[in-house]
Amino acid sequence: MKSILRYIHREKAVTPHNKSYSAAAAQATRALAFLSGVFFVLLVILIVSHEVLLFKSQPMNGAFQLYNPLRRLAAGEVIGRDFDFFHGSGTLLLHYPLYLLFGGDLLASELSRKIMCPLAFFACFHLCAAAWKTSGFLASLAACVVMIVGEGLQIGSGALTGTSMIGLRSTLPAVILPAAILLRERFAIFRQPAGFHSFLGCALAIAIFVATEQGLAALGVYSILILLIPLMTYSWKSRALWTTLTVLIAALGFFALSAVVSHGQLGESLAFTLTDLPKEQFWYFGAAPNQIPELPGMLWHHKIVVGVWLPLILLGAECMRIRKTGALTRMPVDSVLVFALLGVALVVQLPQLVSYSHYESVSFRNMGLVVMLWAFRMMQLPKIADIPFLAGLQERKLMIPLLSVGTLLALTALAIVATHLSEKRKRESGGIQYDGMALSKGWASDLAAWDSLEADGSKVASTYRALIEAKNGSLFKGPDYIIHALGSRRERFLNHLKSYEPDYFLTLNPGFSQYEEWLQLRHWDVYQYLIFHYAPATVSEHHVFWKRRTEVTPSETGTIIATSDVDGLWTTPANVGNDCVYTVVVSYSTENPCSFIPVVGKLPRYLVSRNSASITGTRVGIPASLPPTERKWEFPIILRKGEHGRFALEVKMQVPAIRARVYSIELTPVSRDSRTIGALADSSHLDQMTTNQAK
Repeated sequence: MKSILRYIHREKAVTPHNKSYSAAAAQATRALAFLSGVFFVLLVILIVSHEVLLFKSQPMNGAFQLYNPLRRLAAGEVIGRDFDFFHGSGTLLLHYPLYLLFGGDLLASELSRKIMCPLAFFACFHLCAAAWKTSGFLASLAACVVMIVGEGLQIGSGALTGTSMIGLRSTLPAVILPAAILLRERFAIFRQPAGFHSFLGCALAIAIFVATEQGLAALGVYSILILLIPLMTYSWKSRALWTTLTVLIAALGFFALSAVVSHGQLGESLAFTLTDLPKEQFWYFGAAPNQIPELPGMLWHHKIVVGVWLPLILLGAECMRIRKTGALTRMPVDSVLVFALLGVALVVQLPQLVSYSHYESVSFRNMGLVVMLWAFRMMQLPKIADIPFLAGLQERKLMIPLLSVGTLLALTALAIVATHLSEKRKRESGGIQYDGMALSKGWASDLAAWDSLEADGSKVASTYRALIEAKNGSLFKGPDYIIHALGSRRERFLNHLKSYEPDYFLTLNPGFSQYEEWLQLRHWDVYQYLIFHYAPATVSEHHVFWKRRTEVTPSETGTIIATSDVDGLWTTPANVGNDCVYTVVVSYSTENPCSFIPVVGKLPRYLVSRNSASITGTRVGIPASLPPTERKWEFPIILRKGEHGRFALEVKMQVPAIRARVYSIELTPVSRDSRTIGALADSSHLDQMTTNQAK
């Protein structure tokens, strides 16, 4: 106890009685580090093996977000020329060697996906610990705690793959500065401004290439850090020069890497990354059913609390700590590392303010890194073995018994987790194997529906390319996911579909996911083509299978004009005849004087409510989000017999002086076929359909 009190009061550490004691304490510390690392590895292996042995990834995003482009690479297609990878070309290339090593199938893709994220997560903690000269034990322990707490609270930790590999994509921005610190200590060239900033520029170029959003966030944060906090020089003029050089190297490096992987087709790839995606992602992804952040409630949403407020609190705490040191010119390197980690977390989280995202796991992991560094700072000792508390345990010969008990408890916890996951696999398995994995009941339903069509060898396309295309070997030219058909690629997707003429087209089962209605509101031109040229053939838990018609279905005739009242409610005459799906054409205008302001200018959402048949069983469909750059937009509405169409424009998250106005609303009938309407709105009555029902 005396030794603990001495440590708390920061007195001189207890002096070991002999050299053999010091050696034993060091061995105990290494044992702690080893056991913590082993526990982390075993826990990850358990979770990964469960997710690989039972394939239950959702048909949107998830496994096929990686597997589809890996198949394209293996088939000889070129990134940026033949296809784009939404999250950054480098992320795809990092997985490709493991994909080939494990056999080049769905199982290989899943193994590469499940292995890369935990490795990057664990390496991130150990690299930061090495830069701060703390122990591997503390890094391993912090990694375990962050993973268990983050996943347990469903915040996310970045250790597991998730739906978009966010942990891997955000690793490089977190480790750039720790790597630079280590290089500066070991090599003289990096102690010179030219060498140090050249490394930062190259590392940032790779970060942008691996993950566009996270890399650009890191570029902004590190540029500010270089400008404000002199790591190499105290002159403002010199700092501005080195900041410019770092940004220039990062930009040129990113362009060079993109040019190499795209075989010189740089313009197409950059247009998607820097133009099409930023232009459309906010109105497209940032509306219902995704969460629409609104003041003041959005300020206390758990994503904002974890992603914004907590990092700001930690930044404030760090500023308070260094206030006594004087000006920023004397800020210690460890504080710069804290600012870098929290700054990247904050900037990456900014899209949360304008669109739905899941970046709070990045903030939580980076906060875990900062807390780990603070814990070491409180110890004020280069090795955790020198802590008097451990010295006291070792002196009383309690270290080995405690390690034994801790190991037994850890093994018991792992056994409980393994048993739980095994029972869960048995409950969720659909009894069908594919590429060495047991398929969940949903995917087993997909394969059973496909087998009932007896269509092996047929050409297949879908809104979200998934298992059926992989089984059938189909590689439809164009984006793997229709949600990536943004900007100029929107019209191109439909043209590719017309030229490809697939025998079958798959859409999401509206009873399975509300994102089917979301897709219809954003890509109604594709669905109109589908209605005229295809008919619903069968349905599975995940998908509706549409079979190509032998003849094009004639379109309905007649146009309905909506009229508005003084309150801005637009109403149509009653629908005459059977239930009908209509195309709604809205002419409108928007004015946003704040559109040039980053983040704030992207806040407004222009939503048109509609009383359409909905998968929720209500008479209120998901509001249609209008792109602010357009002046006319089309989306569907389903009206029952005798029902009036009702529409109203609402602007969410308004900014000063914003204006939006609807000029006209017209409805054109598309189809009154009950099976088609069911496939678009509620497929529950299609379960007994057979292929000969398709006309």
